Amino acid sequence: MNPYFQIKNLKVMFNNYEGSKEILNIHDISIKKGEAFGILGESGAGKTVLALSILQLLETPPGEIVSGEILLDGENLLNKTHKEMERTIRGKKIAMIFQDPMSTLNPVYTIGEQMEQVIMENQGLNKKAARDKAIEMVTIVKLPDAERSMNKYPHELSGGQRQRVIIALALSCGAEMLIADEPTRNLDVTIQAGILKLIKELQRTLKVTVLFIANNPGLISATCNHAAILYKGRIIEKGTTKEVLLTPKEDYTNRLLNAVPKKRDKENDLSKNDNILEIKNLKKYFPVKSGFFSKTTAHVKAVDDVSLSVKRGEILGLVGESGCGKSTLVNTVLNLINPTEGDVTFDGKSMYELDKKQTRDLRKDIQIVFQDPFWSLNPRKLVKEIIGEPLRVQEKVKSFQLVERVEELLGMVGLPKDGVYKYPHEFSGGERQRIAIARALALMPKLVVLDEPTSSIDVLSQAQILNLLESLKNKFNLTYIVISHDLSVVSYMSDHIAVMYLGKLVEYGQTKVIFDDPKHPYTKALFDAIPDIHTENIEDIKTLEGNVPSAINPPNGCRFHTRCQYKTEKCMIDEPTLITQVDGRKVACHYVEENKGVSEAIQ
Repeated sequence: MNPYFQIKNLKVMFNNYEGSKEILNIHDISIKKGEAFGILGESGAGKTVLALSILQLLETPPGEIVSGEILLDGENLLNKTHKEMERTIRGKKIAMIFQDPMSTLNPVYTIGEQMEQVIMENQGLNKKAARDKAIEMVTIVKLPDAERSMNKYPHELSGGQRQRVIIALALSCGAEMLIADEPTRNLDVTIQAGILKLIKELQRTLKVTVLFIANNPGLISATCNHAAILYKGRIIEKGTTKEVLLTPKEDYTNRLLNAVPKKRDKENDLSKNDNILEIKNLKKYFPVKSGFFSKTTAHVKAVDDVSLSVKRGEILGLVGESGCGKSTLVNTVLNLINPTEGDVTFDGKSMYELDKKQTRDLRKDIQIVFQDPFWSLNPRKLVKEIIGEPLRVQEKVKSFQLVERVEELLGMVGLPKDGVYKYPHEFSGGERQRIAIARALALMPKLVVLDEPTSSIDVLSQAQILNLLESLKNKFNLTYIVISHDLSVVSYMSDHIAVMYLGKLVEYGQTKVIFDDPKHPYTKALFDAIPDIHTENIEDIKTLEGNVPSAINPPNGCRFHTRCQYKTEKCMIDEPTLITQVDGRKVACHYVEENKGVSEAIQ
């Protein structure tokens, strides 16, 4: 049986003033009809170039497809003109799911308008028929309340919902093959699990063929029949997914698999350390205004009565789905936004009682590293200006000293000194994150907040960044707060973990204790949604039913009860409080209190 999709001897070059550089040199990739094939590799391996070459979306110049064949059902796509590709292939037979849905969806049109336009142009339907077809497609991808969702703008949907819209767009013209380019990269584990199951279900029901591109081996293991390792533009290993991931033959494949953070038992004795940060009954409500006079009609309860402490030298992991209040909590703690109620004490000083000068002085001791260094670094400034700015503003360092200090900081994070005269775009994603870390450490802070520090980089760069952060912490006795949806990162780094849901803390304690035996049903659901290289079937991943309720009008009683299979009548009436367990953790759950063997009960 001939493969439905095949790549033969594909060679792609990039030409610029420095000469020609080989980007892809692929001898053979073959995919049967209805199968899922995974391409695994680090950033820069050529994964996205491969996807763009298939659809003839590669910029030429500088790109150039020198030789080879890309066969779809026996037809060579490289022989087609751009007009033929647009008229008969793109959307109709092959569609692409991009990793960032916000860069794909037009923010000024509703979801319905965008889908209708695509369907009318590609299928020749009138507006009413296109509308019906669009509703049918968003129903297939299980977007809640399809009719209402069609009237929403992209910013009104969650990340997972936007990604479902992208999949619906991809399928709306009858595409027989999907190219999924890291489709779950910036999504929470629960949403990621839902998207993976959706792609697998579409593969089964519609016989869709999938080329799944990822840098996370667990995603490939859960979704793909066969897999290949792409390294510097070449396939160095391929076979069944099980063969490639469980019995790899190449050293690079082993390196890639071993780079995934693994749970470890940290034994830092922090009991004698004082609290560097204390959060007491913190609330942050955002007013919702409506009407001609912008009258406040409700409040978004983003953070609702949160209390916890962080010891000096500790790493606290803060986890939860998007919209749970993690970033708002940190921004309120750092006094970047004013609290509604509560108090935060940092290094013995109340954050909200300081005047402007005292607040500015305190800023030196608290720094933040944002999740996407591409957007947090000014593209128009040299590295010496980016890293040197806090030194110039806070310490009044003179220009002739600035370069020397920046060179020292670059060396500290493992970058060459000549990087001071380069711009951010001249560095890889991992290198840009190192620049962001160097900027955060420029003033030698006491507390560093790491907001998704590795979400936008591949697993090899991620491993390097995590090791760097740990060595810097030990060297300078830093305290970290790590915000992440990647629980493997949290389990690797953290001493304690705080789990948030809809503005509330639901579980809080030692990382080892919680990861070994999660008590709260929500915490358990987060862990069950993570695929790894041993995940052989997508059904092994458990997903949470339903969406996170609105923070404007949260449910009565336990806020998680609308999605919890263990809810009782008490859960729907009484709000649980954090109660300390015998192992020292705190859990807010009626079910845990009434069923002491909860971990066995919810397996």
